[in-house]
Amino acid sequence: MKNEVENIDLRKKILDNFYESLSECRGYVESELLEKAKDYILHNLEKINSFDGPCIVHRDYRPGNVIFKNGSIKAVIDFENAMISCSEEDFSAINLLVWDKYPKTKNSFLKGYSSKRKLPDLERTLPVLRVVKILGAIGFTIARKTYNNKHKYIFDSNLNLLKDLL
Repeated sequence: MKNEVENIDLRKKILDNFYESLSECRGYVESELLEKAKDYILHNLEKINSFDGPCIVHRDYRPGNVIFKNGSIKAVIDFENAMISCSEEDFSAINLLVWDKYPKTKNSFLKGYSSKRKLPDLERTLPVLRVVKILGAIGFTIARKTYNNKHKYIFDSNLNLLKDLL
């Protein structure tokens, strides 16, 4: 098992996830925007030399899945979507769902993380994984047929983010 995990091609895994989301979005998101996303990912992913991992990632970091007590994190819950990937994948979720909304939390989070383990190269990886994560959120709502009701806000806000980025 250890050798199988060590031999995972993280770049391929990211591309596979991206293409799955791209497929889910076809017919719901403008073709031109999807092509821009694809060009952006293919062009920029090849510039990243390595990723931090493979490791187990949560894949759904958001305030509702973090338990706080007395001003500090006590637990992380809901590992339903956990999988083997790169730590930058979780950082991209934290960036989108927490730091963008609560920017004052970023430095203390990074300080705490780096006290336990070396930080990955977030400057290079986060912009690329941001697009992958945004497209994944859009695809999530489409695959579950909730893009125009229960998860309309997620669909609309991520679509607007994608348009702004590209």
